[in-house]
Amino acid sequence: MRKILFLFLAAIFFGACTSENAEDLTDPNNCGIRDVGYQDDIKELLSTNCGTAGCHGGPNGIGGLDLNTFDDAKQIAATGQLLGRVTGSSGNIMPPSGQLPKCEIDKITAWVQDGAPNN
Repeated sequence: MRKILFLFLAAIFFGACTSENAEDLTDPNNCGIRDVGYQDDIKELLSTNCGTAGCHGGPNGIGGLDLNTFDDAKQIAATGQLLGRVTGSSGNIMPPSGQLPKCEIDKITAWVQDGAPNN
């Protein structure tokens, strides 16, 4: 009887453990929008979607922007243009290929609202 009770309690205890972390539990989309930083989250996202040749990449980027650099990314974030473009609220959605997935927009939004940190 003790063995059965022990196994029952062990099953409850180990069954209650999950691999979910606090971020997974607080972020319903599991986008990882807590503590978003340029180096870890935004740099690759902007480089892939915005900082390509013929768009906002390199020293001759459209509008004089090279969104492969932190300084230019922070500058456009501070003016509100970055959020306006990726959300479409400015009337001109970017990238031209279509709106980014909601999770990516949420990451950019969190980064901008946190002051666009370079961490």
